[in-house]
Amino acid sequence: MLAVPNRWTAMAAAVLAAAALAACGNSSSSGTSSAGKPVYGGTLRMIADGGPDHLDPVAGYYSPDYILEHTYARQLVSYPTPTTPLTSTSGSAWTKATTVVPDVATELPTQANGGISANGLVYTFHIRSGVMWNTSPPRQVTAADFIRGFKAFCNPVAPVGNVLYYQSTIAGFTSYCDSENAHFSAKPAPAETGANIAAWQNSRLWPGVTR
Repeated sequence: MLAVPNRWTAMAAAVLAAAALAACGNSSSSGTSSAGKPVYGGTLRMIADGGPDHLDPVAGYYSPDYILEHTYARQLVSYPTPTTPLTSTSGSAWTKATTVVPDVATELPTQANGGISANGLVYTFHIRSGVMWNTSPPRQVTAADFIRGFKAFCNPVAPVGNVLYYQSTIAGFTSYCDSENAHFSAKPAPAETGANIAAWQNSRLWPGVTR
């Protein structure tokens, strides 16, 4: 379970950016299948007139980043992939393609299902069972994985694209980021290595994102 205090404003953007997780639900090898039945494995080639500026889903900010990340990442919530071409910004196809749906979360939080607190400030997401990291052996994705993603938002090397989206959305976001920035800009400043950044983030609690 992952609880994120504060308003729904920009919450969709927050949970899309936070810890987009590469996941694999099955380890079976690729091969042929009957029509319409998916198989695992193979090679995907994408051709575009420009490339992404980041492969890290935390730092990715532009449309090419999101399009590519959609092929290898999972989020708490996402937008469904259109099954038919979108020819206008109206109609049922457009509405479906732009309506947030649960991905790794079991459902969208509402006050009716207990996912949104009575005052509207705390949102609780439950993690879907069977969503696995593409590791050997596969490991279940947990709330702690998403918390680690949120904590990476203000890392000094490749932070999230626009912190302004989250400053008024996630409780304690500004103070958490200020503390991290102060730590890595101190004199003498610790080296901005992955190990040092992870050690600092893992040693800090963030009341705005808990499990």
